[in-house]
Amino acid sequence: MKTMTRDWFHHFLEAVQMTKILFHEDAYLKERQTKVTKIEGNRVLLEETMFFPQTSNEPGDLGKINDCEVIGLKKEGDEIWHILNKAPLFKKGDTVNLQLDWNKRYKKMRLHSALHL
Repeated sequence: MKTMTRDWFHHFLEAVQMTKILFHEDAYLKERQTKVTKIEGNRVLLEETMFFPQTSNEPGDLGKINDCEVIGLKKEGDEIWHILNKAPLFKKGDTVNLQLDWNKRYKKMRLHSALHL
């Protein structure tokens, strides 16, 4: 019987990586630090995010990750890809600063609440 190696186990954990969603826990979170788990060109996966992705009814959040503008978000399974205006200088494993465009989020929250009235 083959023994499971650390490399195989690490690869397995990467394959089942999920983005922890913070906007359900705290819709008023404006800034956060987190780690980068994957980068593909100008698309970035994070351990956790406060950015709400676009749905069929609502536009997604905007903001910044370090010096890059978040221009879009795409939910794929349990992951939320952050689409940036340029390829980032940070790399996988780095800790980055997330900054939400709070004015846009707050307007969206108020409009969403008004639609329920």
